[in-house]
Amino acid sequence: MLTLFRSAMNGPFKWVFAALLVAAFAVVGVPALENFGARSAIQVGEQKITALDVQREFRTQLARVQEQNPDLTRDQALAAGLGDQVAYTLTVQALIAAEAERLGMVAPIDVVRSYVERIPALQNPETGKFDANRLGLLLQQQQLTQSAFAELVTDGLIREQIVGALTAKSTAPQELTRLLLLRQFEERDVRYVSLDLSAGEEAPTDEEIASYYAANIANYQSPEYRTFTFVMLDEEAVADQVSVTEEEVRQLFDSRAGAAQALETRTIKQFRVSAEQLPVVEEALAGEGGFDAAAEALSAAITTLTDQRQGDFIAEEFGEAVFAAEEGSVVGPVETPFGFLIGQVVTINATEGLVFEDEREALEAELRQEIAEDRLVDLVDELEIARDEGATLAEAAQLIGVDSKTTAPTDAELFTETGSIANIPAVLAAEGRGLTEGEESSAVRMGEGYGFVAVDAIVAPAPLPLEEVRPQVVSAIEAERLTEAATRLEERFDALRAEGKSFQDAATELGGEPVLASVSLTQPERPIPDDAFARAFELQVDQRAVLSDTVASKAKIVEVGAVRFGDASQAQSVIPMIAEQFGEQIGTELESAYLAALQETTEVKQNPTELARGLGQTDQ
Repeated sequence: MLTLFRSAMNGPFKWVFAALLVAAFAVVGVPALENFGARSAIQVGEQKITALDVQREFRTQLARVQEQNPDLTRDQALAAGLGDQVAYTLTVQALIAAEAERLGMVAPIDVVRSYVERIPALQNPETGKFDANRLGLLLQQQQLTQSAFAELVTDGLIREQIVGALTAKSTAPQELTRLLLLRQFEERDVRYVSLDLSAGEEAPTDEEIASYYAANIANYQSPEYRTFTFVMLDEEAVADQVSVTEEEVRQLFDSRAGAAQALETRTIKQFRVSAEQLPVVEEALAGEGGFDAAAEALSAAITTLTDQRQGDFIAEEFGEAVFAAEEGSVVGPVETPFGFLIGQVVTINATEGLVFEDEREALEAELRQEIAEDRLVDLVDELEIARDEGATLAEAAQLIGVDSKTTAPTDAELFTETGSIANIPAVLAAEGRGLTEGEESSAVRMGEGYGFVAVDAIVAPAPLPLEEVRPQVVSAIEAERLTEAATRLEERFDALRAEGKSFQDAATELGGEPVLASVSLTQPERPIPDDAFARAFELQVDQRAVLSDTVASKAKIVEVGAVRFGDASQAQSVIPMIAEQFGEQIGTELESAYLAALQETTEVKQNPTELARGLGQTDQ
């Protein structure tokens, strides 16, 4: 990824450098003050991804898609699944970040610096060396601070070490590729016959049925039934106990209002001059033409920076001067590490002030949510303390003011004896299946809450009456007979072949109609059934397989007579290309398997409401 990115910097898109970097290395942003108090849209292990992070990633991906499809609207992109792709991207990034932290991976500052200095867009075209001025101006253009830029590169380098190790471009061995291609042109001579297994069989007698039932009584038992008591502690359980004061709501409002005010942006024009040019620029600025005339007099390139916040300026002294100036006024010259900067404030985009009464309801709901989450943890502790002091699960629930529920006897599939579905969450029932009678579980994490389960009673499996399971017993006897018949038929077939008879003669003598066919993987119509066809390509020459079909009362015998490879010469020229594709496919499968393994060991949760907020699909 990094190599491709750096190569792209030599092309016509090199001046969208930072935008491409954000797209390639998009990292989980740090929640800003305006995101204070917000809940997670996605939680990956201990990492929390906010609605603001989702919003940033969505904008990045949407811009990337619209470069290729300029007419694509935001709603069309969402309908096409871009929202799901954003959630997946952020989840994968968090999974890899967690794994990198677990492995103790770091990117030393000298490695990051070395990488940045080798980026062509940041090198002076005359000297071929890294130019700090080009970096400074470029970061201002793209509204990135040096620390944010360094974080992007650092995270990208670390991720590349993990993912790159799996997806590094490699080519499969050409000999292996050639053999795989040959398999596609392979032809096999196959002998096949289907033989009837049901001839001469009579229905099982009552004595046989009773005997089989007694010998296999373990197969004809009622399921084990368990009666559970369970308690659910979630936000609904504590909602009535939550109160929010006017002062608390006002404090949250004030923090949001301050954050909104800090989001004021300004659009400016700027150019850079040297110390030697200061007398000329000051004289030019004092003239009638002002800023533009001064730049023209010095042949200086004017750069326009749109919607800049004060914190976006790398040169803090210049940012302070810009935000202290009025609209239309000229700023500078201001001495910075990048030379003397002269700017002009084009527009001031002040944010609208927040009105407390307009925000009160939403802020109060948010605070209630946070307090409910804290209260939920307290309730879990209180319940555990009550149980430690000798209360049962039901008694402990009553002591802390929540309800417990008791199920009817239920089997492992959550069905009751009457056939209805038990009213217990599957995760708690599964937890209860691992407990003994009278035992209680510890807290079980469930979505946005916790659950507890106790096993009140266990009814052990018991034999079912013969008359109730008679049809199943008869079916089992018939299936066993067919299996035995298939074994006897195979033994007879082997004996006939051992006597020197051909496949055709042996098959005919046993009442079948043999099929002799030449088959290949590329033929559109298959002369033998699919299961026999697939088995034929797993056998060696003169090897035989018997496939029993007890449902159809048939035994299928398939034998391979010869294997030939067709003319694959026309494919020789494409072997290098296919070998490369095969190697890429292996890398892709390794990456998918690796990410799946990471997700299996890391809890990933999504909050649909917060996701929708980040994607702009809700007014909340």
